This record gives sequence, C-alpha cells and structure tokens, in this order.
Amino acid sequence: MSTEIRAPLSRRKLLAALAAGFTAVAAIASPALHLSWTRRPGKAGSWWNRQSFSLAKAGMNEWSQQVGSDFTVRAEGGAAAVRLESVKPLMSAGRRPAGLARDRAFEAVFASAAGTALPAGDRMYPVNHSKYGAMDVYFSPSGQKMGAVFN
Repeated sequence: MSTEIRAPLSRRKLLAALAAGFTAVAAIASPALHLSWTRRPGKAGSWWNRQSFSLAKAGMNEWSQQVGSDFTVRAEGGAAAVRLESVKPLMSAGRRPAGLARDRAFEAVFASAAGTALPAGDRMYPVNHSKYGAMDVYFSPSGQKMGAVFN
C-alpha cells in the first residue's frame, strides 16, 4: 500500500512567495535611496550627494558648501587663518580625462580671516579644516587673496 504525503506548500508556491517578498522590499527601499542611474554623483537628486568625504578630492559642489568656512594654512612664519570666499567654475575645453573624481575644474578663492597676513603664493601649503582634516593645496597669488585651482 502506498500513501502519498502532500506538503501544503509546493516549491512553486515557495518561490513565488519569495519573489513577491523581495519585490515588496525593493519597492519599499527604492524611494528612500532616491536611485537615479542617469545622474552623475554630486548632482541634485542623486542618491549619492557626495563625491568624496575628503575635501582634497572633493568636487565643486562640496567646496561650494564650505564658502565662509575657516581654514588654517601652515607656512614658514607660523599658521595663517584664511576663509573660503568663493568657488568659481573654470572653463575647461574638451573631455575630462577618465578616472577623475571631479566633473569640472574650479577655483577656490581664499581671503585673510581675522586680519592675518596671507602666505606667499605659487607654492604648496598644508591646509587644515576643522571638519575635513588636513590636505596639501597649491596656492597661487591673486592680489589680496589666494586662489587654489582644482582640476
């Protein structure tokens, strides 16, 4: 005598239930991520609004958010306090080289903060930001201000 035992849940029903569960989880999670496959990182509406956590490798968007922030530049005569005054896009002809984190070249313009003297330009200086830490930045003189070009 043979008796068949039938399970209340077949493999097909189990796979269908798992697929429906994964679809439901993806549908719930996708608005929270603001997924966008057509936008570059750092653009408005992108799911990843930061190109980098380091200002040394950051793009124009991150630097623009720091306008008004104070930085410390270490020079031979001691430390100088500077304030980021503006961030200006630079016109760069042609395509950008592959592998660059920045999508465009820009200039960050610094002015003296608290009346301290600016270090001489045309050199690399160690710069410190209270939130983003230390980085080396090449400054060029620009009158009473200092400019740093990020390509």
